[in-house]
Amino acid sequence: FGLLSSLSPPPRCASTSRMCTLLRRFRFSKSLRARGHDCYRQQRYYSALDHHNDNHNGEGLPFGIVLAFSACGMSCLLWTAWPPRRGTLAGSQPTEDETLEATLKLLQAGTPLGSAGEAARELLFVDFGSGDGRVVSAVVRRFGCCGIGVDVLPESVAEAQAVVAAQLPSELAGRTGFMCADMADIDLNDADILFMFLPELMTRQVVQTLLPSSNLRVGAYVLIEDAPEALRHGYGLRHMMHGGVKPTSARHPALDLFEWRGSAFDDQPASSPFFT
Repeated sequence: FGLLSSLSPPPRCASTSRMCTLLRRFRFSKSLRARGHDCYRQQRYYSALDHHNDNHNGEGLPFGIVLAFSACGMSCLLWTAWPPRRGTLAGSQPTEDETLEATLKLLQAGTPLGSAGEAARELLFVDFGSGDGRVVSAVVRRFGCCGIGVDVLPESVAEAQAVVAAQLPSELAGRTGFMCADMADIDLNDADILFMFLPELMTRQVVQTLLPSSNLRVGAYVLIEDAPEALRHGYGLRHMMHGGVKPTSARHPALDLFEWRGSAFDDQPASSPFFT
């Protein structure tokens, strides 16, 4: 997985070593769980199929097909009439160039990446849902750190690898890697900064469920583009800085920088004694 096997050997430093460790951990954990996951998926599929056959005995299939096509048609009409609101999609919507520049400024001002010299090069930046790799590429180019992108779509990983190979000098390209993987399979123990631009529901799921079990160390930074308002208080996150293109819009969502304090950390505002 990733770029490490196809590019020239990266410079030896602590962050490059940790990047390789993260990649190895993913491969090892995936190999251990692959058979169990496959059996589980197969069992769920056949159980659902048997349940459907028992309940319907083959009847109602034409109606189901008609209903599916009707739902798709209605979704297309609604998408055209009312574009998605803020926080409802990311995925195919990449970080815009202006927001990407604001992201770099926020990382410069609010994280150790802003320190000049070897300190920045020792850090590991991870992008959940990296898409075409533009954020990883820009961060590695600006700060010289190591960067890893994680995306579930093979075509996105291939595009990101091509972008990095074309846009970065070989030394910096060797400090990047991309994994086609489920975010839940990634051990974040070696990550210093985590970035994500995901649909709102997925962002909530990652923060509330995935991060507490990801081994992300206390004190690591989490930068979220288009963060749900509720995440600014609690859920293991301590809000540090707010940024982004002004004014914010669906095309240029806000940026929020957090410090990960662990799942036990609660930063919920105290309620008024008059309403307890």
